[in-house]
Order: sequence, then structure tokens, then C-alpha cells
Amino acid sequence: MIVATRDLPENSRIILDAAFVPTSGGEAVQAVDRFTRLRPHLPGAQTVIYDTALRGKHHQHLMREPGLMTINRVTAAAERRKRIEKSTFVETKTVGTVNGPREVKLFARGGQIGVSELTDTGELTFIPLDRIRTHRTQSQTGSYRWYNDYRVPDGLGTVTVRLHGNDEDRARKFNRTENVRPIPNGDPDFERLYR
Repeated sequence: MIVATRDLPENSRIILDAAFVPTSGGEAVQAVDRFTRLRPHLPGAQTVIYDTALRGKHHQHLMREPGLMTINRVTAAAERRKRIEKSTFVETKTVGTVNGPREVKLFARGGQIGVSELTDTGELTFIPLDRIRTHRTQSQTGSYRWYNDYRVPDGLGTVTVRLHGNDEDRARKFNRTENVRPIPNGDPDFERLYR
């Protein structure tokens, strides 16, 4: 397992750290340890781009402790060599409208936040929301909190969605960082960053 960064000329690489991973399943733990140890030495570092070896608990640690945004795909099921994205309910947000408050139920599919609507045939369709921005704040204890702002369809304004897990998520057994990504596959910025 190596930790590397890009440099100029384009596509050159600088190896920052490496680890031998003798057993299956140990790669993500080693990667998180290396990213965490390197962070104080890389004050300009903002993002970790990695494969699906990183799971929710790894994303939670990297976002909350060293304050690094993680970019990768959500692990998906496969059926006949076709990727089946993981989908789940995230939370309900209240948005203000000219007719008063309205509740919007938010779902995640493949890491994207969106809404689901019933079609004429009674099937649910997923409509991803446009990400406006990703931002973080740092608490007095030094940990970080991450959020995305999204544009809600039908002129309902914007909603802010928390990207890190908290006690409320744990109480309802919802692994937010496993299901929601700051910049998910399907986001206009994903392909440029993930490649």
C-alpha cells in the first residue's frame, strides 16, 4: 500500500509513505494510519482519493480527525456484471416555501443525495440533487464537521446535509459515512478528481 501525491509534470507521482499489508482486509487500516500520520506534515492537504477499501468508519475518522475529505465510490452489489448502487433513506429536512414549511425526504444512492418520486407506474425514481458546495468547520476540540449544500428541485431552495456521523445516526443504526459521499460518483467534479 502506498500513499502518493501528484506533481508536475502531469502524471508524475511522489511517494510519501508505504506499508506492507500481510493479510487481506488490512489495507484500509494501514492507509488511514498513514494518512493520519502524514497530515501534520502536509498543511495544504485537503483530500484523500482511494478505492472502495475505505469504508464508513475510515471515512468518519479521516473527515473528523485530520479533517481530510474522502473521495471514492460507495461499495455496490453486482448482478450479472452490472453495478447495483446501494440506496437508503438519509433524513427529512424542512424547507421554507411561499406556502409555508415543507418536508423533503432525502435518500442516498451510490453516495449521492437525492429525492425519490413515484412514477405513473408506482415505481420510485431517484433524482440526485445538485451539490452547490462542500464545506467544513473545526470545533474547539480540534475535530472537523463536514457539510454539503444542495439545490432542492421545484424551487424549494437549498438544504444542508451533514456528511459526518453523529450520536443521532448511531442511535438509529445509520452509517452515514458509508452511504453519503462529499463528492460522489455522478457529481460533475467526481471524474476529474477521481481519475
